[in-house]
Amino acid sequence: MAEQAPRGLKDDYGDLAAVLADMANAAQQGDAERLLALQTPYENLIAHLQAHPARLAQREDAPLIAQQIRDALAAIEHTVPQIQAIQERLRSEATDTRMHRKVSESYR
Repeated sequence: MAEQAPRGLKDDYGDLAAVLADMANAAQQGDAERLLALQTPYENLIAHLQAHPARLAQREDAPLIAQQIRDALAAIEHTVPQIQAIQERLRSEATDTRMHRKVSESYR
């Protein structure tokens, strides 16, 4: 069995771009559960990238990595309104739940 090449920075940023694209799709669909599920992989990737700083300017694949970063940032920018709408919906649902609970408790 052949050894796998070690994962590189390009792979890490590719994974980050894919997770952010998934998050963008979930936000566009209003899928709060999927967004929450993607939060852990996103946080893990960010922690990994922060723990392994790289000098991008010295890499041959720097343009590709830079494009992956631009794509990821564009995905984030594009989904901000959808994420804010999901946050507002969840706040509203939480408020409604608290209100219903108080009403129900007042009848006890």
